[in-house]
Amino acid sequence: FDKAAGRIPGKFEGIWFNDSDVYKVLQGAAYELAAKHDRELDKRTDDVIAKIAAAQQPDGYLFCFYTIENTDQRFQNIHPKARHELYCMGHMIEAGAVHFESTGKRNMLEVACRLADHIDSVFGPGKQMMVPEHQELELGLIKLYGVTGEKRYLKLAQFFIDQRGND
Repeated sequence: FDKAAGRIPGKFEGIWFNDSDVYKVLQGAAYELAAKHDRELDKRTDDVIAKIAAAQQPDGYLFCFYTIENTDQRFQNIHPKARHELYCMGHMIEAGAVHFESTGKRNMLEVACRLADHIDSVFGPGKQMMVPEHQELELGLIKLYGVTGEKRYLKLAQFFIDQRGND
């Protein structure tokens, strides 16, 4: 995330879907914070969220593999030959909703909403119609709708569900 934010130089390292593992751990930390407040875990969680927020692009896009390298490939390898771009984004959005739900803090939620808004500007009727091979994005969008009440997120989830198998 520091490389994607331009804070440190270097090429992308690891597997293209590594972002999702950070989001899954963050979501687990949020559930732990809901069960029992832990000042150190809360601080570490906020530090990770700050790195994620710094890596988010001005338009809301957030996927380190294409931010650090291959920026021209954004949303080009959805299905087939997927790079799990929307899968990672789904986990990020879900983690943002869960973190808000668990802590009441808006820092990760705001990043999640900006990302969901960007996805909504790219996908849907009259826009890009491809859907990811994993259904994680739909789960994240529905969870985000649940904490924000923003119907666009529910409508976008419905688009991906309805479009599945038609691309």
